[in-house]
Amino acid sequence: MLSTIGKKEFGFIFSILAVGIICAGLINTRLLKHFEIKTITKFALITQLIAGAGMILVIYFNGSFAILFLLTFIFLAMLGSILPNTTALYLASLPTAAGSASALVGSVSYLSAFLITSLLSLLHNNTTYPMVFIMWSCTIVALSCLLYRKNNYN
Repeated sequence: MLSTIGKKEFGFIFSILAVGIICAGLINTRLLKHFEIKTITKFALITQLIAGAGMILVIYFNGSFAILFLLTFIFLAMLGSILPNTTALYLASLPTAAGSASALVGSVSYLSAFLITSLLSLLHNNTTYPMVFIMWSCTIVALSCLLYRKNNYN
């Protein structure tokens, strides 16, 4: 399915996905005026969860690239809300140590990127399954953390 995409098309697709993240970030700033940050973040994570499940189904049933692209766009666009909101939630929970908390968020981001890409290289099997399952798993972990925090620290 993806092997027919050339360098030029890949660059175009990558650009469209980046625009989705940027647009979601802009929409997020407007939504914050009307909704709580946790509500927006929960909605974005649930949207990612559904899009990820759809991606898995499209790959399993060898569906069309257009549907896979749309679901990937939705999944990645949600990062425009999730990343700034979760960082703000974390920093707000430690107002007296915001600098240290920010450094910890940055360090954990790099560490998780290293661990996830290492796991992905171990699971590589010339299909898109490992990548999509890891993306979906990260969403499940993030949603679990948000719900755990919401239930236990409010």
